[in-house]
Amino acid sequence: MWFLTLFLIVLAASLWVRALNLQYRQWQARELPQEPVPSLLSKALAQLLGVAGGIYLVLVMGVSFLKLELPAEMRLFGLTMEPLAFVAVFLALLQPFLERFWLRQG
Repeated sequence: MWFLTLFLIVLAASLWVRALNLQYRQWQARELPQEPVPSLLSKALAQLLGVAGGIYLVLVMGVSFLKLELPAEMRLFGLTMEPLAFVAVFLALLQPFLERFWLRQG
């Protein structure tokens, strides 16, 4: 149960940082919207799913190319998930924090 709570907290924090990153980019562009603007939350969720999907595809291609054998599913703290999907979602959740860190370094 604590894993689910931790996962939800990390998910919320990840979406919040993604929304801040998108808002920062919008502020830098300083353009007036020409079309209806979707909410920052919908953009952040779409970006999270897009990043996780891209990572998942790369992992599947790598596992297939290397002919690695992975279990079909794994059970972690009461959640049953495909291992590659778990890794993809985990890395996608970390991505905005790393991006924010790199933006401050540069």
